[in-house]
Amino acid sequence: MPHIKNKRILTAITVGFLAVPTVALAATDAVPGDPFKLGQDNRIETASTILTGSGQKTDAVLQVRQQAGSGAAFKVVNEGLGIARGIDITVAPGKSPISVGSDAGKATNLNADELDGRDEEDFLPSRLYGNGTPTLLTGPGGGKVFLLSAANAGLSCDPGDIALSAGGVAIDPADHLVGVTPFKGSSQIQFQDNGAPGKFKANIICADNARPFR
Repeated sequence: MPHIKNKRILTAITVGFLAVPTVALAATDAVPGDPFKLGQDNRIETASTILTGSGQKTDAVLQVRQQAGSGAAFKVVNEGLGIARGIDITVAPGKSPISVGSDAGKATNLNADELDGRDEEDFLPSRLYGNGTPTLLTGPGGGKVFLLSAANAGLSCDPGDIALSAGGVAIDPADHLVGVTPFKGSSQIQFQDNGAPGKFKANIICADNARPFR
């Protein structure tokens, strides 16, 4: 009889040791309905956790605060393959998707090479070009006003672009510039053509403002 009792004790101890690893592994796993436990990995497969709020004003549905330290207060890691993202943001039409403090610094390693599929060159004000008279134009003479315009001097921008400035030159010193009338995509230049018919030329400076950018 004493021999059988010892075998029972040994069997109980053995079962107890075998059960320990199972309990240790289960401590880091979670199933739907389990509470969120801080200080450990709350691992769950093929399931989502949704926080639903209503009537929030200044406070958010979920806040993550850090009082001190050099690490991030909130970190998102997505190691999935294929079409994988870090964060998806959906808001009502016309609402801001994100708000940043007015005194915030520059975001480290933020990929801002393109905006809506356009690179920085599409937004530079230096995307300028010029159009003008390919050859000298002859005025009417006799003190009349000679108009150089889009029709006879090519003083127009491409469709959708904006005219920034325009100017012209009278070859004969007796002639002179009267004025420039600007339009959205073109300009008209007026010369006083004194004496014999004079020679004139003009040009216009345009900004590439069409949508989409060329």
